This record gives sequence, C-alpha cells and structure tokens, in this order.
Amino acid sequence: MWFAHSAVFLAAFLLFQVELIISKVLLFKFGGTYTVWGAAVVFFQATLLLGYVYSHFVIKKIGLPRYRYLHSLLFLLTLFFFPGKPLPEIFARYNSPMVIDIFRELSRAIGPAFFALSTISIIFQCLVAKSDPAKQLNPYQLYATSNLGSFAGLLTYPFLFEFFWGINEQLTIWRILYLVLFILQIAAFKYIRLNNFSRTDNAASPPVCFKDKTYWFLLSAAGVIVFLSATNIITYEISPMPLLWIAPLCVYLISFVLNFSNKPFCPKNIKTIFFLSISFNIVIYFFIALKIIPNLLAMPCLLALIFIACMFCQNELNKNKPADTNNLTLFFVIISSGGFIGGILVSWIIPLISISMIEFFMGPMLILIALFIKENKQKLPFQKFRMLIYLSILVFIWPYVINESILLGLIFLYIIFNCLFTCFDFLLASIASLFFILLLSCGMDFLWAGKGFLTLRNYYGIYNVYAYKGVKLFVNGNVLHGAQNMDKEKEMEPLAYYDRNSPVGILLKSGKFQFLRMGYIGLGAGTLAAYAEADQTIDFFELDPDVLKIANSQFTYLKNSAGKINYFFGDARLSLQEIPDKKYDLMVIDAFSGDSVPAHLLTCEAINEYIRHTANNGIILFHISNRYFDLMPLLFSNAQMLNLYSATTGAIARVNVSRLEGISGNTVWVALTKDADSYKKICSLNWLSPEFKKIRPWTDQYSNLLAIFKYKNYFSISK
Repeated sequence: MWFAHSAVFLAAFLLFQVELIISKVLLFKFGGTYTVWGAAVVFFQATLLLGYVYSHFVIKKIGLPRYRYLHSLLFLLTLFFFPGKPLPEIFARYNSPMVIDIFRELSRAIGPAFFALSTISIIFQCLVAKSDPAKQLNPYQLYATSNLGSFAGLLTYPFLFEFFWGINEQLTIWRILYLVLFILQIAAFKYIRLNNFSRTDNAASPPVCFKDKTYWFLLSAAGVIVFLSATNIITYEISPMPLLWIAPLCVYLISFVLNFSNKPFCPKNIKTIFFLSISFNIVIYFFIALKIIPNLLAMPCLLALIFIACMFCQNELNKNKPADTNNLTLFFVIISSGGFIGGILVSWIIPLISISMIEFFMGPMLILIALFIKENKQKLPFQKFRMLIYLSILVFIWPYVINESILLGLIFLYIIFNCLFTCFDFLLASIASLFFILLLSCGMDFLWAGKGFLTLRNYYGIYNVYAYKGVKLFVNGNVLHGAQNMDKEKEMEPLAYYDRNSPVGILLKSGKFQFLRMGYIGLGAGTLAAYAEADQTIDFFELDPDVLKIANSQFTYLKNSAGKINYFFGDARLSLQEIPDKKYDLMVIDAFSGDSVPAHLLTCEAINEYIRHTANNGIILFHISNRYFDLMPLLFSNAQMLNLYSATTGAIARVNVSRLEGISGNTVWVALTKDADSYKKICSLNWLSPEFKKIRPWTDQYSNLLAIFKYKNYFSISK
C-alpha cells in the first residue's frame, strides 16, 4: 500500500507548503498585518472542513467506486486553474472588507487545488478500509501519514524552500510535485482493489450516538486550543520571535503521528499524567506572567504540557474512533469541525473579550468536560448546580472585595476549593476549579490593570502601560515601545530609543539638515514628535489604530508637539500609495524593535518605495535594534544592490536606550540615501560604513530570516 501512503503524505505536504507560500504572497499584496494571516488561516481551515464534508456526503451518495472517478475528474479540472496554469495575480481591491477580499482572492487563486488536496486523505482511508482483506491495512494509520506529511511541509519550508528559492521557484517546484501526486493517485486507484463495496454498505452502518460525536468534537477542539494558546504565550510573553510558533505546531502534529500510526505509541498512564499536568499548567501560567521562571525553562515546560494534553486527546480519539469504517468520513468531519471552532475561538474571539491569555485554561477544561460527558450518565442535581453558581460568584468578586490582605484572600480561596472537592466528584470538581481559576484570572487582570495605567488586548498582542521608577512605560509583551518621564517638567524630554544622545536624536538636532516634511513608520508612544518644530509636518504610519488611542490617552508627546501631525492606518507600504512622490525630507522606518520582523518592509522593492517618496537629498533611517535578528548586513546588501549610500552607528557605538536605571539596552540605526552630500553630513556625525557580511538581498520574491538570526542571543536569554 505504499502508493496510498505516498499519495497521502505528498498531499498533506503540498497543503502545508501552499499555505505558507500563498500567505507570504498575501503579505506583499494586502500588507503585513495580523488580519491578513488570520484571514488566510481561517480560509485554509474552512476549505479543509469543506473538503471533508464534501467527501463524506458524496461517498455516501454515490459510493466509493464511482467517487474514485469523480475524484480523478476533480483533479483534472484543477489543471484548468492553478497549478495547471501559473498562479494568477492577486489584487487588493479595497472596495470590500479585507477579510472578504482575501477570501475571494484565495478562492480564485488556489481554491480548486486546495479543495482537491483536502479530500485525498479521506478517500484513501476509505479505499484502504474497503480493499481486499489480504492487502487490507488499518485505514487510520494513513491519518498518521497525513500528519507526518504536514510536519515535513512545515519544517522544510523555512529551512529549505524559503532558504534557497524565491516565491516563483517555490511555486514551480510545487506545481511539479502536484503532477507527481496526480500520477501517484492514478497508480493507487489501479493497485487498490475494492472488496465488493456498494452503496448499501453505508445503509447497514450503525448510527453514531450523540455522546460519541460530542466527545470527538470537544477533544479535537481542546487539542487545537491547547497548542494555539501555548503558542500565544510563547510569542507574547517568552520571546516574540516568528520562528517559535513552529515548535508547538510540530508537537501537535507529532501527537497525531504517534497515536494513529500502525503501532500507536502513548504512555499507558497518560490519563493520570494529564490530570497531574493540570496543576503544573496553572503554576507555569502564573510563573510566566509574573516573570518568575527563566525563558529557557518556560519554553520546554510549555511544550511538555502541550505534548501531554495533545497526546491524551489524540489517544482518546484513536481509542474511540468508529469501529465501523463506514463512519470513518463522519469521524473526520466532526474532528475537523472541532479544530475549526477551536481555532476561531482562540484566534478571533478571545482577543476581543479578554485582556489576558485565559484561553490557556480552556483547553484542559474542555478535555475534562468531554470526559465528564462520556463517563457520567446522571444529571447534576439542581442543589449542586446552584452551589456551583454561588461559588462562581464568590470567586469572581474575590479580587475586588479582598485585595489588600493576601493571607485572608488565600484562606478564602482555600475554603472555596475545599468545598468543591468535598461536595462534588473529582472530575466535576476539577472542571469547576479550572473555571474558577479562569474567572479569578479575569478578575485579577482587571484589578491589576487598574493599578497600572492601561491593559488592552487585540489581534496584535497585549499592550500594557505602567509606571517604573518615575517613568511611564508602553510595553507589548516584553517589548518596550516607548517611555515618558512622569515629571511634568521633563515629560517632553525624549526617552528610550530616541533620547537626545541616541543616533536619531543627535541627527535631528544637529542643524545639518532641513527636515520640513517627515514620514515615520511606527508610532509607539509618539516620542519622535517631541523633536518637531512649528514649521515641520509629520506623517505617522501605524498598523494598529489602538496604538494611537494609547499614545494620546497615556502619553503627551503627540498632544504637546509643536509640529503638525497626520496619521495613516494600515500597512505602511499600502498607505504610501496614497502619498505624492518626493514628499518627505526624512523617513524613519521604526517597525523592527519588536523582534517579529515584517520582512516586506525591508525588501529592495520596499526601499525603492521609500526612495520614491523622499526628496532627492532625502534620508531614510531604519531603527533596527533587535535581540534576535541582525538586520544590518541585510540593509547594507540591499543598499549595495540599489546603489545607495549606507551608514550606521551600530558598528562603532551602541548607545543605551535610556540613561535611567533599569531601562537599558542597545539602539542601532542605519541610514540610506542616494545623495552624496547628505551622506557626507551623516558621516560627520560619527556614522560609518563598515565592512559587513554580505548576504543575498531580500526582494518581494525572496526573504530568509534564518540568514540573519542571532542564535547566540536567543540561547543567552535568562528572562
């Protein structure tokens, strides 16, 4: 049956590859926003679910023998679109909401091929289930093969395909592999002989009870919630590095491979291990939130917790899969639906209704609810249900009523949780405990946010504004986006990366340049507005409108600036299309200090866009302070390719981001210009053009984060 395994592996591989390739294309067309990636992910999940639903109903309706011919016809039809033809041009039309626009463009560009690929795993599992007994295999092991293909597609893209090839080359390789897959399918269809299968086999299938369907749905949703919530914590709280989202997804996929393989691997006491891990979940969550645990320890702890929870979910799904293979398609439709709903909940809903990572408790809680539904036949008495409501109210109001005495608060909580485990069975008490902790977390977050200045969560992360040693800080995760002195007499003194002794501060106040019109990409607290004079105009380009709300409500740099300030929201490259050519004397690109590098703002095409919007003697400044990526060789290589003058301060002196104790670090800037006189003036301020390690320039076709990754810096992090 190697034909079947090869086809399923390659189909899953191509599914993951095209997701990553087309998402990269979208970033250059719609801008590098979270909304773009989020909308693309939902499209992929929805299309995958649609493929499962289609296969389920069509196989039931026309039977498996006929479905093979229909499936082959479907693949032939996709050749009239991509990949039979080159990928069509993707356009951002701006005449409809971005999410709808992205759905429309993805449907037009890769919809047919993606839909066809999404049906392959199910059809081959059905074929294997109905093959000759002498050659018959466990059809569910093909599900393990499918996840192994996804795992391979995930890992090979950043470390192989993206590393060596541009987007057009990647698409060419993908199209060739798609044709190989088509040949493999035809060979497999001829090799696998069906064992007298007919449509009547479906009618004889015993119905699946509602409890089993609910169990499958909740477990699949819980697995997705567990790995996505841990991913959020890793990328927000531990280190906001783009490559780190790969690790939890790999753990999630491997859990399927291990449990659905021909010889499943899972510890016999996985249920006990899972129950024990719940307590560690709670401890790790609060340790990470309070910065008690080092990053290098927090990361493996979270991955271990993902592995335990996902192994339990997949092991239960494997043990409780339908015995009658006629219900195989229904099984995959339900678990795909659960994964889809779990993804929507974590990615789209929770960020809008919570200011903390409460989804971290939802995954384990859903698993416990699934177990409770499966193992308990009796309904909860009304008296006990009423007691749960009362206890929930007490837990929720606890942070507001008892917020001074820690000892009294702990005694109060001990009484509540002791009452839980005394009056209810262990499983229900555990569910209620997680729910109470979730409520407690919400209450404490709002209470603690009140003691700070502001806590706000949206699709771009969690923003916090709080005081530290007389300074108001603007932080997203563990990344500083601005600071201001709380002393009224000093509040307009620029701090952090932009103080008067920083490279940008020295350049702006040097008197060597006449900057009347300036364009700044990245707002933060609006610190650079403090340098503006009455005759100067600043255009701020900001991705997230909430950042302006925070800058205006919590800081005074923008309000008290002497210059005229305008704002443009959305991706900078798209917003610049509305700006006349040669408008700016200075452009500052300040979107890289958050460690999650928007590659599309660094390509040669992007730099050409900046050059087009600057005057002939204009200057482009890049703020490239970054813990994990060395952007200097990239910018120098791009400048060399574009015949631009380039200089930096990073090679000769790294200035503290602030003279205040406890707010220190390095600030690195690079200047580009096409004007020789401007370049000489920059160099007179101790900016130099040092020798640098040449790398392949980035374009809209090619970018590679691994080439600029600072491996030593990541592994030297303590907190």
